[in-house]
Amino acid sequence: MKKILLNFLKYVLKQLARLTIWRFKPDIIAITGSVGKTSAKEVIYAILKNQKRARRTMGNLNNELGMPLTILGDFSDEQLKIVSRGYPAGKSKFKKILFWEKTILFSFIRLFNPLKSAYPEVLILEYGADRPGDIKYLLNIAKPKIAVITAIGETPVHIEYYENAQAVAKEKAKLIENLFVSNFAVLNFDDEMAMNMKEKTRAKIMTFGFNEGADVKIFNFENNLQTGGCSFKIEHSGSFVPVVLKNVSDKQYAYATAIGVAIGIIYGLNLIESAESIILNYK
Repeated sequence: MKKILLNFLKYVLKQLARLTIWRFKPDIIAITGSVGKTSAKEVIYAILKNQKRARRTMGNLNNELGMPLTILGDFSDEQLKIVSRGYPAGKSKFKKILFWEKTILFSFIRLFNPLKSAYPEVLILEYGADRPGDIKYLLNIAKPKIAVITAIGETPVHIEYYENAQAVAKEKAKLIENLFVSNFAVLNFDDEMAMNMKEKTRAKIMTFGFNEGADVKIFNFENNLQTGGCSFKIEHSGSFVPVVLKNVSDKQYAYATAIGVAIGIIYGLNLIESAESIILNYK
């Protein structure tokens, strides 16, 4: 019985999410990859939040619940915790029921709101691919305008349900296969499997990475042992901007910054505007 109710809930949320996308037509920025999805999502949000009405995936819910909920509402961490995987089963059952009832009712009523300003202009969504078929399921809910492949790697995570790394790459490549020619695929120039995907899309390609030839290039990366942070420079079309990040020292955050800058360029922002937004908003 519990499984039947859960499947029914997933179905209702999926349909409401699809209708919400159809009604308000936000730009969808989709992020997938074996590593770096969350940091990329946060940097993109930091860059766009003062430019557009933007919302990004929150919480640690699985994709079948997490994506529809992001589409349907701007929920706090405390609200999402009630229905998250980490919340004890059976605890505060009334709160869980009330949360789902309010979410479904509000989402249905909002479909009849005539004002487009009642909804975000941009949704930044993580497209996880823990199992084969996950990307197809999520694309059935929301098709992106911009698709980001953070990295695949020779030994990607969550490979237990796939034959090999190539099977993982094939699943994640579905994200860019149906993009239109006016859309964008943002690919990791340093990742061979990610770059091999460019032959599978009609979209415009923008690349990021440390290697020479990337559209958005990272260079002069240094860790600062005193602050626990890092610094580097981002270059695009002959212009560059220095970036300093506090409390993070992994190159993954340089990659995330480059992804965010690439998205900023697509939305007409220059390097300085993007760098300033990261300094002000990125946490």
